[in-house]
Amino acid sequence: MERGLWRERVLTGISWLQTGAGVFAATWFVVAANRLPQMVPVLVSSAVVSLLVALTRRLPFAARGLALLFALYVPCTYSGILGGFAPNPTIGFALIVVTATLLFGRTAGLTMTVIAVVTLFGTSFLHIAGWVERVHDWAGELDSTSLAVTVRVAFIFGLLSTGIVMGISYLFARSEEAALDTATALVKLREEQIERERMAKDLERREAAYRKAQELEILGRLAGSIAHDFNNSLVIILASVEELTLLGPLPKSTEPALQALRTATEQAIATARQLRAFGPTPPHEPQQVAARQLMGKATTMLERLLPSAIVVTAEVELDVTVRVDEGELLAALTNLALNARDAMRDGGKLTFRVRPPRPDEPQASAKDQPYVVLEVEDTGAGMTDEVKEHLFEPYFTTKQATGTGLGLASVRTLVERHGGTIAVSSTLGVGSTISMFWPLVEEQRPDKARVAIDKSSALPARGGAGR
Repeated sequence: MERGLWRERVLTGISWLQTGAGVFAATWFVVAANRLPQMVPVLVSSAVVSLLVALTRRLPFAARGLALLFALYVPCTYSGILGGFAPNPTIGFALIVVTATLLFGRTAGLTMTVIAVVTLFGTSFLHIAGWVERVHDWAGELDSTSLAVTVRVAFIFGLLSTGIVMGISYLFARSEEAALDTATALVKLREEQIERERMAKDLERREAAYRKAQELEILGRLAGSIAHDFNNSLVIILASVEELTLLGPLPKSTEPALQALRTATEQAIATARQLRAFGPTPPHEPQQVAARQLMGKATTMLERLLPSAIVVTAEVELDVTVRVDEGELLAALTNLALNARDAMRDGGKLTFRVRPPRPDEPQASAKDQPYVVLEVEDTGAGMTDEVKEHLFEPYFTTKQATGTGLGLASVRTLVERHGGTIAVSSTLGVGSTISMFWPLVEEQRPDKARVAIDKSSALPARGGAGR
């Protein structure tokens, strides 16, 4: 399509030039005294054909192109027969060759070259053999001392040469356009290759994350099964301890042992219940959970999981309740805490916080639904803007082969399922804060003073020094 439009421009431009040359030459042969009046009808016919080619678009392109070549070939040949090899007919033959090449290609240009050469030799042979005689005093039409002859030759020569220049310029322009199109295509191809390579790497990363997720699912099922059986055994142990206390008065020396056994069993049951949160469980029924109690359990549990170089604290500004399955929310807090641990390789501070929304946060102005903010703040390495932008996307991870990219995505899913939102703020070298805006069961007023959680009140205390 583009090549056709370009050839059409070439045909139209040369047609107008040839029309102008024919009209001028015919006018000169009519007005000025000359020895070749026979050229007038030929030149007029050539100009008319050229004009029709320029104006008529309904005829096939090939027919119009051949008509243009013929309209120029006839007057050039006839002029050579009548007056010999003047410069204008020779330039006309050159224009025919250039036009044929531009319109129909190299083969057509070479063919017209052969025809022009044969025509020149044929004209010379006709004159030498005496079969055709040139007009009387034909040399006067080439007299360089005649101003009229000079004007005619110079003007027609200029028009025909302009046609050649235009044709060559069209050729150069087309070559430059083709080169530019090729360069653009190469750039686009390179971009497509880069995009395919990126997609291949992304697919490879997602496949690795999917395989890792499958492994974690298997481990989760195994952990859930073991925790279930372990919990059943612990229930029997606890029931047996309670039964011993009902048998009657026991020696006082056994009371500390029974109390220690009961406490250890209750701790083991709580640990088994937390462990089951990582395995497949039946659909959870949301319940009203006290934020203070939940943070106490989270901090107590994570003190056992995190390195001793990480100090775990909790702060409560709102003594409120939220509607959620406790195990699911504990699993979400654990996910956030483990990500914070990876950002604090050399130790730091991990803070769980319950607070009201700040005035500059959109949730603070929500009148129809009050919110509470559950936060996990660390003093780790922080995140770049690019990481923050993709942080909650499934399968996005910065841990290479050790991460699945599903933990934070599951946290966001949990929060949004309960009608809340999640946000992240982070500064490189300072730390990160993950804020979960959780709908309140009912609107409650914040305490005036910040209350520190007594972590030992949430679960039975463990032995040894705390972090």
